Amino acid sequence: MLTGSLSAGSGDIYSDIDLEVVCANERARVRVKQAVSDCLRRHGRPIAFFPATHLNMPQLLIHFWDCDDALVKIDIHYTIADPAHGPGAGLSLVGPAAAPAAPAAAPAAARVEPAFLEDLYNKFCGWMWYTHTKIARGEYWEAEDSLGVMRSQALMPLLQLAQGLPLEGMRRVEQRFSQADQAALLATRCASHDPAELRRVLFALCACFEQAAQRLEPAYGQGWRSADLDKMKRFIVAGNGRL
Repeated sequence: MLTGSLSAGSGDIYSDIDLEVVCANERARVRVKQAVSDCLRRHGRPIAFFPATHLNMPQLLIHFWDCDDALVKIDIHYTIADPAHGPGAGLSLVGPAAAPAAPAAAPAAARVEPAFLEDLYNKFCGWMWYTHTKIARGEYWEAEDSLGVMRSQALMPLLQLAQGLPLEGMRRVEQRFSQADQAALLATRCASHDPAELRRVLFALCACFEQAAQRLEPAYGQGWRSADLDKMKRFIVAGNGRL
């Protein structure tokens, strides 16, 4: 079932394709997820995809797809049929609002599973597009909020891991972080809501994030960097020409 702004006739060129798929049971849900994934791969190339654990909705899968050189964002919510209730009228899908699931901070240097890093890498890639659409629509407060989430929930964990630090958020950054990493973080702060400034911050975040990811390669390899950040950046740059 098509939901969201497109189903209401209020979508624009940045709107997601929001789908709700109702399955008979868990076994059927597994089969349908695989069938949908196979179908998508026949019609395009993945840029990034991840479950919406940051929204506490693990059965909502968020896809960013390259279809004939056009970026398509598809959000698919897989639910189990409830005999007492029909499918919902729609889903309210928003941008990053909470932290992705992460291991608890330890007093010693943190060590995470590559799956955690891969999930974070895909989320960051998807949040790049979400933030771009907010800037493009003139929704500057939301864009600034999303930039802050990208910094605190994606960039900060990678910087801490790259420095061999426990995952403790913004706690005592001035004492724990190197001067170079503090300077890089300062460059990701917004001076204004001017669209050019917001885009500058977006690409500063991307550069800092990619540098932190490279610093983790000796410990974690490259396999977890499955999202295509370069392609996402190209779509964003191309999209700016339509503003």
